[in-house]
Amino acid sequence: MENISVSNNRLSKKAVKKIVTLLKTGGVIIYPTETAYAIGGDARNKDVIKKIYKIKKRSTKLPLPVIVGDLEQAKKYAIFNPISLTLAKKYWPGALTLILKRKKEIPAALTVGKKTIALRVSGNPIARAIAKGLGGPIISTSANDSMKKECYSVRAIQKQIPSLNKKIEITVDAGKLPQVKPSTIVKATSNKIMLLRRGSLTF
Repeated sequence: MENISVSNNRLSKKAVKKIVTLLKTGGVIIYPTETAYAIGGDARNKDVIKKIYKIKKRSTKLPLPVIVGDLEQAKKYAIFNPISLTLAKKYWPGALTLILKRKKEIPAALTVGKKTIALRVSGNPIARAIAKGLGGPIISTSANDSMKKECYSVRAIQKQIPSLNKKIEITVDAGKLPQVKPSTIVKATSNKIMLLRRGSLTF
């Protein structure tokens, strides 16, 4: 496993290119978000989806959330109604995950057959740079054993998943992250907003 250390939440163009090249070939990474560290891969790759479920020991009955680089990229993979679009414009980039109707470009395996997808534009510039470089969504499930708490440092992840070195190709280490709650999850229909998880963003 290669470790890329970064400071000030900035990735060099060379580092982004290396990470994106890996992701395009089915690789899996660990990277920082505005909440905790996440396990990521190309959300359009079915083999990568299976790999991440195994690494995290996550139930395959639970869908995987994703991060996109910006709102325009999000529109390529999900359908927005007026309310969800208003929320996205106001709170993205940020810790707001929206539940939206997915487009056909998203594999059913990622959403466990559901017609919706959970996605956000991360408040962390590293996560956004990777998604923009890939040109598509990256899986963003917290980098921890599914039975344990979120991790805010690479060392904490390694303690929870001892075999990490054999399963992850690149780790983007931004040091110890502030311990904040996971993203707030919201589903917006044509006439109401449903709060599905209280998180670090309040509105």
